[in-house]
Amino acid sequence: MSNTSTHIDDLIRVEREAAAKRIAKLRRQAAREQARVDERLLSLLREGHPDLAEHLEVEARAALDAERARRSAKAKAARAARSSESADEAPEAPLEPQGGWLS
Repeated sequence: MSNTSTHIDDLIRVEREAAAKRIAKLRRQAAREQARVDERLLSLLREGHPDLAEHLEVEARAALDAERARRSAKAKAARAARSSESADEAPEAPLEPQGGWLS
């Protein structure tokens, strides 16, 4: 019974791996298709409404810049917190060796 169970588990693993590969391929295809649609949409927008397209591009860049700044500030705060935690936990080392040549 154990041998059959192991064989079935192996078949299930193989099928899951194959399914994961198919899903990844479908996702890549969908992403490429969406990129083509986005490119066409932007082209049509720029042709039909150049002022609106420029305005929206400025807004999009500003939003991305703000998002980048928020992530940077968050990462900086996390680094500072980790740094202060490690400084709080570390025992204070003496500045000079004790009983050494300076004594």
